[in-house]
Amino acid sequence: MTNAFFPDFALANALKTTCTQLVLKTTINDLQANAPEIYTHDKTLCIKLLYDAQLSVFDINGKMLISKPINSGLNYFPIQISGAYLVRITGNEGSFARKVIIE
Repeated sequence: MTNAFFPDFALANALKTTCTQLVLKTTINDLQANAPEIYTHDKTLCIKLLYDAQLSVFDINGKMLISKPINSGLNYFPIQISGAYLVRITGNEGSFARKVIIE
């Protein structure tokens, strides 16, 4: 059994097995370690990051309320209207989305 495109594919090499080791760049533990801390306190959205990123906050109807770059460290954003919001953070470490409730 031979083939013009694969000349080495002959009887001796027909069933040759090759082993390959795959290494993933990130693991679930790495993603959890780099995940931002997102919480609320007194109508203020608090976000603690280990890296610079882009913040987007949406209301329950999908209207974007905040869209701005944020720095690593602790960031505060006042939100005056009570309700449920979707917070999305996008950076080099990945994209994270969390639902928060302002009371």
